Amino acid sequence: MSISAQFNDSDRVPGVPTLLPGEPGYDDSRSVWNAMIDEHPAAIVQCRHSQDITKAVQAAAAGIPVSIRGGGHNIAGSAVRDGTMMIDHSGMRSICVDPDRRTARVEGGARRMAESAALLVDERKAGLPRKATQAWGVCRTS
Repeated sequence: MSISAQFNDSDRVPGVPTLLPGEPGYDDSRSVWNAMIDEHPAAIVQCRHSQDITKAVQAAAAGIPVSIRGGGHNIAGSAVRDGTMMIDHSGMRSICVDPDRRTARVEGGARRMAESAALLVDERKAGLPRKATQAWGVCRTS
């Protein structure tokens, strides 16, 4: 029996939106920019806060394989894997800049374009690649 067959309503992460195959929004949530990737996670946990990530990781500790989706840009599509619990950070795009401390807190789903706009500094000071694609997830450029 595959992990997909074992994952059901009772396995949903409590208090965190979780999509199962066949439910509305599942196919849109599993797609990435590289249309060649056609993988089907057993569940997609749509995290909105760091506490959601903690809950998802705790749920997966029972032996469920995990994949992680950040900003949604990965040519190999490794964020989406058949039979995994995909912990989706793409809805977590908050960026908080503290100009006095010269620090920024960037959530896992933020994209480079948003980060650049929030920091309002040139790329040398921000430590970001000069010619990076603006749609890249932040974790791919830092």
